[in-house]
Amino acid sequence: MEERSRISEPRVTDFVRAKLAGMQSILCYLSEPQQSCLAEQNQRCWLCEDVTTWNKLIHAFGFEFWETRPGVLSFRAIPHAIDSRNYQDAATAASIASKLLNVHLCIDEIDIFYSEDSSLSMPPAWDRWPFRKHIDPFPMRPSFGVRHIRARTYRGSCVSLRNILNLHMVGSLETLVLDGFEVGHVSGSRIASAVEFSVVTLKEFAVLNTEMPQESSDEICHQLRHCFHLKSASLKYHVTSSGSVGALVALVNSSRKSLQKIEFPTLVAPEHVASIAKALATNTCLRDVYLCAPGLSLAPVFAALEANATVQRLHLSGCVADEPEAASLASMLQNNTVLRSLTLEGGNITAPAARQLSDALRENVTLERLVLPSRNIDAAAVRCLCEALEQNTVLQELRFGDISASERERAELAALLAETGGYGRVRLPLMDAYIPDMTSFLTQHQTRPMQLTLGNICDMSTTLLEQLCEALAQSAMVHSLQVHYAGHNPSNGDVFAEMLEVNASITSLELSLSSEPGTYCLAAKVARALVSNQTLQELTISGDNVFLRRQTAESFARLLSWNDTITKMVFSASIPPKLLCLLVSGVKNNKTILEFSPKHQLISCTDDICPLFATLRKNQSRLNRAVEFVRGDRDRQHAEAFEHLCSKRHLHPHVVQAMEWTELEAQQRILTKFVLLNVSTYIILIARPDNKFTSCIYVIYMCRNGLRTACQHKAAIPYVVYFSAKQCVKSKGLKMALGSSVD
Repeated sequence: MEERSRISEPRVTDFVRAKLAGMQSILCYLSEPQQSCLAEQNQRCWLCEDVTTWNKLIHAFGFEFWETRPGVLSFRAIPHAIDSRNYQDAATAASIASKLLNVHLCIDEIDIFYSEDSSLSMPPAWDRWPFRKHIDPFPMRPSFGVRHIRARTYRGSCVSLRNILNLHMVGSLETLVLDGFEVGHVSGSRIASAVEFSVVTLKEFAVLNTEMPQESSDEICHQLRHCFHLKSASLKYHVTSSGSVGALVALVNSSRKSLQKIEFPTLVAPEHVASIAKALATNTCLRDVYLCAPGLSLAPVFAALEANATVQRLHLSGCVADEPEAASLASMLQNNTVLRSLTLEGGNITAPAARQLSDALRENVTLERLVLPSRNIDAAAVRCLCEALEQNTVLQELRFGDISASERERAELAALLAETGGYGRVRLPLMDAYIPDMTSFLTQHQTRPMQLTLGNICDMSTTLLEQLCEALAQSAMVHSLQVHYAGHNPSNGDVFAEMLEVNASITSLELSLSSEPGTYCLAAKVARALVSNQTLQELTISGDNVFLRRQTAESFARLLSWNDTITKMVFSASIPPKLLCLLVSGVKNNKTILEFSPKHQLISCTDDICPLFATLRKNQSRLNRAVEFVRGDRDRQHAEAFEHLCSKRHLHPHVVQAMEWTELEAQQRILTKFVLLNVSTYIILIARPDNKFTSCIYVIYMCRNGLRTACQHKAAIPYVVYFSAKQCVKSKGLKMALGSSVD
């Protein structure tokens, strides 16, 4: 790599002049050696300091920078409508990207998203363009800083990889994920070349949702065998030839001990299953195994795993759940001593097969999680499996999908769960028959955090739903809640929304709405209730009629403007452009949200939508500044960012991820910064009308604006406090900050 000098302090005016002079001037600007960057360790690249300015320049071409971690940028292509006349601009923008990637080591991630109609500024498939004979694809220069490449298509569209990034020119990759692309012989060879160039650094590799020629699959697997530090290989594609799976077997049998997770391609023949099973029998490093074998028996795999001493998580899709295969699975569960998690997708389990599994579960002493997401599983089979919980005390989660049962069968199952204490471990969609016992369980037990799934709340008794919601409002157990709403029952919707307003434990909510016209009312009620909620962090709403009325969008816009705890909001629904602009107006002043995504919908970077991207980037940057303060930086802006985010729940996991610390170490580092900023934590017991006490944690700041209360969390049970209060606030000052509640 040629020697490059580092520019000390670029001037924004240089970039503005370049924009006024045209994009070609930017190319010349970047081509000059003195403008190159090789930031040394613990130094920030000048590109990081002027991300906003650069984004203003390259937004017109469908590109932008995101600061994913302190001092580290992600280069992303964003959806942006163009037509065929802009191909020259696309090539120019791609050349700019190439030069930036070549000289800036701070850019370590490329995340490219291709639309179904190829509406990105960078043409994904030059062979399909009418100008192919007049212009050559842009050259991608070798990049020495890029570590992660993720590229995917929209809704499974087929886009050629031929000119995506000239993968064979990029080295030192740690992550390569390609989702939904057409992979032919040429592009398969390029992928294999990229793996070969990164044989020392590659840790994660994935080719998903596509078809792969047998020769390309063999070539890629051959290169993966030689990767020194490969931890995860996801090969979820269809092999067009039913030839040998020798390359996959060789990958599993590789002498490298780093490979811990593998997702096999779709297996299409019994001999494939037999070959994979033989490889798993002797493997000593894999921990996670994903297999998809539609219509094939996996009995050989179960037999191979009986004596396996490393596989802890097994995910099977498309397996045949008949009695002979259930016998093999039961034998594995009886003899295997390391498997912790088992997921069985595919055929419904019959009652005779469930009896065999139930007998095996009574003897198993290691399995902690069993997931059966099949649709309409028989109630008799569910009952057989639940009966095993009385003897099995290790299994902590037994999860079912939809259960096909009569009211009498549901009542019998509810009685069994109440008798065996299974409500704390069995996860199934709650209906009227289960609600009384679940309500009692939530009010009487305080165990580990759990996920709760409610069936269609429109069909529930309003009285029973009120009892359940009252228990949810008081309980601190339920951290994740999934709810289905099909029909129109305003009273039940009101009860559910009132619970969300006061709940202090649920951090993740998934709301599934049917396509019936009245369902949008619940979405609006939920949005209004969450305005004052100070716990929820992730909200996912699906349904075709969510934004049928403008009032719903206005409610969510107000939620985004006022709520300061939600960090992720996903809508699996189409949003009309005018209503999307209304939502963006709510996002603009939000200081905590990090992800706002209308799933399956392209967002063009127009003047009305640009503030959305700017807000998300700014919030991510603020979070990174807070992390840098925790790491030890005393910069004033970093301290202000920490002061704003120290009471937010998402700061701790981000510190763990960004700094690669343990959870305990991250927690201790954060608490030491509380002392530095003169932050005190007080626990105050406030008497409630029922003569019980509610534990409140108040975080008091001695900051530039004087004494103030920054955060208040309430729950029905005491919080675990890891930080003793620093005596920097007198009792008089504490009363002044908290009011009469201190008395």
